[in-house]
Amino acid sequence: MQNRVRASIIVAMMCSHLYVHAGDPASVDEPRFASRSKWVLHITSVSAAGEQSAEDVQLTLLWKVKDGTWLFSRSRPDPPDVDSKDMIRTIAGKTHVSWDGRDSTSRSDPTEDVRFKFPLSVGQSWTNEYDVLSDGHRRHFVARHRVVGWEDLKVRAGAFRALRVENELSSRELGSDSAQTVTRDTDWYVPEVQNSVLERIRFDNGASTDLELISFSLLR
Repeated sequence: MQNRVRASIIVAMMCSHLYVHAGDPASVDEPRFASRSKWVLHITSVSAAGEQSAEDVQLTLLWKVKDGTWLFSRSRPDPPDVDSKDMIRTIAGKTHVSWDGRDSTSRSDPTEDVRFKFPLSVGQSWTNEYDVLSDGHRRHFVARHRVVGWEDLKVRAGAFRALRVENELSSRELGSDSAQTVTRDTDWYVPEVQNSVLERIRFDNGASTDLELISFSLLR
């Protein structure tokens, strides 16, 4: 159960002091994606038992379908066949729907969550509620998001000015006495990268996952 809940929560990336900068934009518009744009992420995970793992993952935007949804492939860097259909996952819905499907590996993932509600602006907040059916069990999710402010930070891909977004995702199994789970997640979104350059996920059982941008290539 814990593995299934954890897998459904991870969907869809170090930080300095927060301060106001005269050059920061008042708002950030939804990115204009282009097919074949790529991002390579370094993902490190620590289980509740303290076991550590790491891998590099490449995301490649493939194409946009009729309903406005973007599809991407999730693979190791420089895969031999990036178009393999079994790697294709939905990462963006219609306007205002997040493209954060970085670890979306099953159809039961909570894609109803609006992770980045564009245009983004400091002080903005929003909440989404939805149910997810997986293996015959229905879970109710409540996702709360808040745009905190602009920060300077440095990751493997370089130094960036990023917009920090804090997220809290709580869930419970409907019709069950099982305890509610709470996951806290922080994204640092960079407009010119069209992605988070860093994401830190903290589970209430002590497990964690960090996603850090290594490199990216945007096609116009």
